[in-house]
Amino acid sequence: MSFSVPNCLSFEVVIRVVSCGDNHSAFLTENALFTIGKNTKGQLGIGDQSIKFSASPILVQLSEDDQDPIMQVSCGGSHTAVLT
Repeated sequence: MSFSVPNCLSFEVVIRVVSCGDNHSAFLTENALFTIGKNTKGQLGIGDQSIKFSASPILVQLSEDDQDPIMQVSCGGSHTAVLT
């Protein structure tokens, strides 16, 4: 799926960090990580390979073992990495 015209999204949260990969993006708020875009290789980090694309931001659920706050997010070609 591709879009020829950018979409404008509005949020009720303050976004601290934004990172863009080839076909997906991630943004970090004060206490949450959201991803949006292509997920054919799991790059959204949502653990659901059946979702191939999301036009709306998806909240990324971290594991219960990882309680450290996310300090940084970085997207690449087909991956997303976070620094705690």
